[in-house]
Amino acid sequence: MRPIILDISFYQDNPDTKSIIVDFDKMKQSGVSGVIFRVGQKTWEDKKFGEYWKNSEGKGLLRGAYWYYDNSESPENQAELCVSILKKYKAKLDMPLYADFEDRRDKLPFMGWEKWYRFIERIKLLSPEIKVGVYSGYYYWMEYCPKTQPQRDYFGKYPLWIAQYPYESHVAEELYTQPKIPANTWDNWTIWQVSDRGNGHFHGVESSRVDINYFNGTLEELYNKYGQPEISEPEPPIPEKESRILIIDYGDKKVSYKEKL
Repeated sequence: MRPIILDISFYQDNPDTKSIIVDFDKMKQSGVSGVIFRVGQKTWEDKKFGEYWKNSEGKGLLRGAYWYYDNSESPENQAELCVSILKKYKAKLDMPLYADFEDRRDKLPFMGWEKWYRFIERIKLLSPEIKVGVYSGYYYWMEYCPKTQPQRDYFGKYPLWIAQYPYESHVAEELYTQPKIPANTWDNWTIWQVSDRGNGHFHGVESSRVDINYFNGTLEELYNKYGQPEISEPEPPIPEKESRILIIDYGDKKVSYKEKL
């Protein structure tokens, strides 16, 4: 069975329920092996990224991130904001930072593979330790990808997170075998987003639906690739100090109380 990885953003949290947050313990218990958080888009930070990052620490989940590339903003500005957010929360990623290329507004000034190239290269320049990946859909990539093979080969060296929902029902996950990938750029996939209709509540989020992804390999291969996720040991209970009962005699009245030693 392929390991399951979720991807989540502020859409998985209901702002009207202040006392309820995404339950990463429940997420782990539901069989999830990893989670990918949206860092932000355009000129803004995903308003839940910091909270999710903090609350998911030590829960036994591998953690990655993605940035939704917006065609209306310069790639350099987006890359700089993305890196600054990761540094602000000291977010050391287990899995890659995926550049999410799916914006179809092709009349905007920062659409196109040349701008995608600039975004990735800026990320690498600002934070060389970050491993970069590419997220896209088959038809989107085939429509907007570079026209020459050397240009496509540049993107093909990064791991592919492919979005493809092969069945209309989006629920018969046991039927999913292999996604269709852009063979002009990649010869394999790393993560496959198979559905946007996973059971959110079962997986510990507030939204009724959540994106379901598969890793291309076994759980052992996932851990060999990205390392073992951290699991925090529960803090031991603080032992109660020994105490003694004191009785104070005030004439006809006696008062007792417990005194800790």
